[in-house]
Amino acid sequence: MLISLQETPALRLHPADDVAVTLVPLPLGKAITVEGITVRATTTIAPGHKVALRPLAVGEPVRRYGQVIGFATIPIDQGDHVHSHNLAVGSMTLDYEYGTDIRPVPPVDTARSFLGYRRTSGRAGTRNTIVVIGTVNCSAHTVRRVAERARAELLPSFPNVTDIVAIAHKSGCATRVNSPELELLQRTLAGFARHPNVAACVFVGLGCEVNQYETLIDSQRQRLGGLDVPPYIGIQDNGGVAATVEAGVQAVATLLPYADSFRREPTPISELCLALQCGGSDGFSGITGNPALGHAVDLLVAHGSTAVLSETPEVYGAEHLLTRRAISRAVGEKLVRQIRWWEEYTAREGFEIDNNPAPGNKAGGLTTIFEKSLGAVAKGGSMPLSAVYDYAEAIDAHGFTFMDTPGYDPVSATGQVAGGCTIVAFTTGRGSCFGFKPAPSIKIATNSTTYHRMRGDMDINAGRVLEGVSVERVGREIFEKLIAVARASSALAKRRVSVRKNSTLGSAVPPCSAICRITTPKRRFVIGERRLYGDGLALLDPDFCCRNEAMLTYPLLHPEILAALAGAGHGSQVLIADGNYPLSTRSHPAARRVFLNLAPGMLTVTTVLGVVCGAIPVEAAHVMVPDTGSDPAIFAEFRSLLPGQELQRLDRFAFYDAARSPDLALAIATGEQRVYANILLTIGVVPPHTP
Repeated sequence: MLISLQETPALRLHPADDVAVTLVPLPLGKAITVEGITVRATTTIAPGHKVALRPLAVGEPVRRYGQVIGFATIPIDQGDHVHSHNLAVGSMTLDYEYGTDIRPVPPVDTARSFLGYRRTSGRAGTRNTIVVIGTVNCSAHTVRRVAERARAELLPSFPNVTDIVAIAHKSGCATRVNSPELELLQRTLAGFARHPNVAACVFVGLGCEVNQYETLIDSQRQRLGGLDVPPYIGIQDNGGVAATVEAGVQAVATLLPYADSFRREPTPISELCLALQCGGSDGFSGITGNPALGHAVDLLVAHGSTAVLSETPEVYGAEHLLTRRAISRAVGEKLVRQIRWWEEYTAREGFEIDNNPAPGNKAGGLTTIFEKSLGAVAKGGSMPLSAVYDYAEAIDAHGFTFMDTPGYDPVSATGQVAGGCTIVAFTTGRGSCFGFKPAPSIKIATNSTTYHRMRGDMDINAGRVLEGVSVERVGREIFEKLIAVARASSALAKRRVSVRKNSTLGSAVPPCSAICRITTPKRRFVIGERRLYGDGLALLDPDFCCRNEAMLTYPLLHPEILAALAGAGHGSQVLIADGNYPLSTRSHPAARRVFLNLAPGMLTVTTVLGVVCGAIPVEAAHVMVPDTGSDPAIFAEFRSLLPGQELQRLDRFAFYDAARSPDLALAIATGEQRVYANILLTIGVVPPHTP
């Protein structure tokens, strides 16, 4: 789908639609033509909202996406703003068909992989975390303190462990033994204990709660594993909160060497399990971000991956589109049963499911839950619905699936991650900042305004669909971003660089802006008691740099590049650009920019790449590809300089966006005359020196 805002001020999404979605502000009296229909705005209409393309009588259904989004509550004239003042949900009977829209999963030409952590269960994670789990709300403070202490005091010594995370909640007591509520909590906690992103865990309880640790273990033994029972600490038995915090830190200390033994290894992306989330949706979500994410889901499913749609109240009114994709009647009927439960629940509590959309959704142009749901299900792409799960149930199927959760993002994502999702994709129009450890989360802005206003929080700008970029291209960018995030260390982890004691001065000496590899062709550097804590760079103090003659033989001598790399770390990026690259406008403004383009052909990208690769470990490499998809000749040289490193392909605009990421630490301009000779490196980790 290609859109020009100059020619398309409003968009009709389906020939049967009674409304068009405004892409620009429509002032009172503004005349526009949409697919041959000319209307004049009867009031001011904001972008993302709906304008009536024809008169609608009271009670008449109103369609968007070719589906009913509600019924007119008052007469609507052509050109009217269609929103909460004249549109509402009503009684509607959906036609549930089962398996009538199953499309074949397309084959893939090349298998893709990421660097994952293989667990003893056989599953693979995207992160390597230790979790401290509370069995009851009474231990919430304690598990947070244990995790805080362990992160600060222990984690820096174990560079292969991503994080130490507290799993706290407000439940675990004041409920009935063997109740459905307790069983739900127990399977959720067990899901975190045996999550693929979790290397080890410890449970902390009070002692007198309903959710007894022994009961939890017995009820979830299949999920937790028969012999490998996690350690448990009780606050009452252990002598109080302070004593339990100390015991908890010690328990984590015993788990860290085991967790640190895991290493990333090449893993097929069929091992990925993606949670699909949206929050702060707007009128563009169903046009840009959600369909683009849906295209990425189709690509993942084609590679054998798993994607999990959820938020049952936010597929309400669109569930018939999902039942048509169910691989069996049983799968489709399970989804319908979940829908019926939510109908009964809201009626029993005196609510309506249409209490959602939220005020922010409505300000962004969404009017009814039917409209919101029709846009939300687009996140699920078009592949067959292979399974439907209850909340936090273990996800064991591949392909596109669904999990029953509330529409509230934190609770919904909790169920998905407890079920086994190892990465989260989250679309937002208004600007949700939600993330969910231990699973990394990428944010997809559905409009360019939010993307640029919240640039530090957004990963992908799907709003470019409204500026002429196709849904498929943005979907491919999301697909590539998911793989890149899956294979990289946590972007949320703080950089940890040691400050060692200098034996001569007897004081703490901060690192300077000179950088050196742990190994060079000449010798191995051993820097006193220095340890490398996961930034991928060995930082030398000024005294060492001035005294060690080995620096004179070091291959990288450019002072600005040395300084930039010294300030970088694991996950930071380095751009090496050809002579055609717009470095000033297409690199992050906070990055250090170094111009080596002395004359055409001086210096070349490959010359600079060879020197830089000799100084830093490279974890990932992204390249810019032509629209034709063909490989420029320089790619062969890239591969020879980066043996064993997969070149991850991005089209020109996706590459520009990647280079404007806050992770970019250094941008180098060269005099390279070959086109599409741009490469974006992600800095990896140097293992700590072992004498």
